[in-house]
Amino acid sequence: MNKTIIDHNLKSAGACLIKGDLLASLEKYVKILRELPGNQQALEGAEKVRATIHSSVSQPSPALVMQVKSLLDAQNYPAAIQKLEMLTRQFPHSAELWRLLAKAAMRMGSLKKAESAFSKAILIEPDRADDHFALSVLYEEEGKLIKAEQSLRTAIALKADFHQAYTNLGTILQKQGARRNEAIEAYRTAIAIEPRDALAHQYLSQMIQYDAIDGQIAQVAALLKKGGLDDAQTCHLHHAMAKMKEDTGQLKEALDHYKAAGCLRQKSLGYRFETDQMLFTVIRKAAPAIKAAALKAPKRKAKSTPIFILGMPRSGTSLVEQIISSHSDVHGGGELRLLGRHGRKLSLGQQRPDKLALERFRKAYLTDLAKVSASKPFVADKLPQNFLQLGLICSALPEAKIIHTMRDPAATCWSNFKINFQGPFLGYSHDLKSVADYYRLYRELMLFWHALFPGRIYDLDYERLTVEQDAETRKLINYLDLGWQDACLSPHQNKRAVKTASVEQVRQQVYQGSSQDWKKFEPYLQGAFDGL
Repeated sequence: MNKTIIDHNLKSAGACLIKGDLLASLEKYVKILRELPGNQQALEGAEKVRATIHSSVSQPSPALVMQVKSLLDAQNYPAAIQKLEMLTRQFPHSAELWRLLAKAAMRMGSLKKAESAFSKAILIEPDRADDHFALSVLYEEEGKLIKAEQSLRTAIALKADFHQAYTNLGTILQKQGARRNEAIEAYRTAIAIEPRDALAHQYLSQMIQYDAIDGQIAQVAALLKKGGLDDAQTCHLHHAMAKMKEDTGQLKEALDHYKAAGCLRQKSLGYRFETDQMLFTVIRKAAPAIKAAALKAPKRKAKSTPIFILGMPRSGTSLVEQIISSHSDVHGGGELRLLGRHGRKLSLGQQRPDKLALERFRKAYLTDLAKVSASKPFVADKLPQNFLQLGLICSALPEAKIIHTMRDPAATCWSNFKINFQGPFLGYSHDLKSVADYYRLYRELMLFWHALFPGRIYDLDYERLTVEQDAETRKLINYLDLGWQDACLSPHQNKRAVKTASVEQVRQQVYQGSSQDWKKFEPYLQGAFDGL
């Protein structure tokens, strides 16, 4: 920022202040300070504006704030947002209202609105570490990892013992790829500040190899023995201890800890396998009507064409996304939620699937896809559970490419079981029996899709890909109708951020043998995966 621009912004900020537009004035001063933190005029100007806001600007009454908080407590987020948007127009200098609006918008998945609201709250009250932490969570959700890191470092600067910020910083650094050692150090700092930080223990355990004398093992064992933590924290500790026992060859004890963690997780989710059974039945029942309304291939190409990578979680979807997003024409979109947001009711038979409905879904999906395309002609949509909505994909997006990743069934189920998935949608994975039963449902549904839409789905064998990487990768790129690029053979050099549980694996060169890992536990599994 050169002197002319600085002078212009200072003058403009002063003019806004004179007019009474305090937020606009403050935004201009802060813009200068981002580039030149020591600019005295901007520092003094921002301080003057904030003093004016805090001393002489009207604020909402406690009763009004309580009304909004009551709506949030009742999870009536649409009403809360409507109320807050009205109140922020009336009281635009209330950091508390902007903060509440941001939280309500996040609950509704309105990330841009939440980001804008959090930014205004921080603009008015910049010294609240919790707000910077909350903004970092939002940035992470949006895939803005550099901004997330900056917000976390600001939070830590404001609150040196903010162990949760150090834990989240570790995950952000881990996702960025080449910053593994920094991530480990962040987790260790979190534990040093708060030895009971169960999440930091679990995340650290996934990044290092233990020997029997590692001091962290004794720490985690003591925490489990003492008790007094909630189920979520105890679950994290069991996962950490399971990894420690596995590393030190105590496989029966490791399995016991995985089981204990899974039991707590399913309890917290209220998981019932019958709910998944019903879901699969409803999807199959709705599919023929969706196919009957199928759209024809468009004459004009969409701005961005989706490439769906789907299948069971932990079946190689992340590796495949790394491979194809190494191509210059493909953007790796990650695990997008667009299909469910716009098409779930159609897939579940809760909305009549006529051509108009499919056209509306198609337009909404492709519009949102273009927003995350990074201006590339193809976008990888890598949410594994999209296999549930293949009827809608095939019928409304006839130009879409569909890659179905397949891995050894027992290896897939074991890998699902030992990962502590944080979302609410994979409850089946936390128990050996339910994960095997769910796999059977998945396999039957995939056979159903292949019969209903012959030739539309490309089956990719994960084990074959790791053994015959060159040949299988070339076949894959050819299926996608992309010109060959050698970068597709070096997915470990792909610098894009990875936000899935496979973040550690995809940073390595393609390797063989991971599907054999479960076999060392086979003597203790009591035939859980027999018949798969």
